[in-house]
Amino acid sequence: MIEHHTLAHDFPHRHALIERLQSEDAGFQRLCDEYRQVDDEIFRIEQRLDAASDHDMTEMKLRRVHLKDQIAARLEHEDEKET
Repeated sequence: MIEHHTLAHDFPHRHALIERLQSEDAGFQRLCDEYRQVDDEIFRIEQRLDAASDHDMTEMKLRRVHLKDQIAARLEHEDEKET
């Protein structure tokens, strides 16, 4: 089964913090928007709605991981500020 790797799926207990940061920080919002865009592209390719080379697919998946790592680091940073 192919599914989206949404931020809600990847960070299920961080929904409120993600929403707050998106509303407060345009840079974080852009980061989340890019993550969603890349994830949507990957999903469409996996569903065979769009086509891509293996190389392009690998690059997109690496980009998604990199974006997710950046988002996770920002969430962790916010946790550290709150404690």
